[in-house]
Amino acid sequence: MKRLEMNNQMKKHRPNTTSTLDVAKGLGDDIDNILAKTGIKTIVKAVFGDCGCEERKAWLNKKFPSANCLTETEHDYLKYWFGLNKESVTFVERKRLIEISNRIFKLNQKNTSCSPCVRKIVENLREIFIETL
Repeated sequence: MKRLEMNNQMKKHRPNTTSTLDVAKGLGDDIDNILAKTGIKTIVKAVFGDCGCEERKAWLNKKFPSANCLTETEHDYLKYWFGLNKESVTFVERKRLIEISNRIFKLNQKNTSCSPCVRKIVENLREIFIETL
């Protein structure tokens, strides 16, 4: 009888698999999404209440960020850089922007003075930066 009740509880709290999940900021979000999709998160919350999951998730996200997410340092740099509203990019700025772009988009772009190439890198980084606001 207890097994039947457990199955009914699981069905009642089954996550909606058609909903889109937020973009994962890191390992913590990945684990949280898996636990939510499988229904484990609901069961753990029902049985144990607050188990420190949110703090653990935040810690894991900070320690193991997703490749397509900005680190705090990168975010701060882009916030500063985009705030300058510059028309040109110095060698040092270009180098840093390319480093960030390479990590996020898994590229191996070398430092370049090609204006269209740099413009594309800046546009792509701006899109990612705006998503974080």
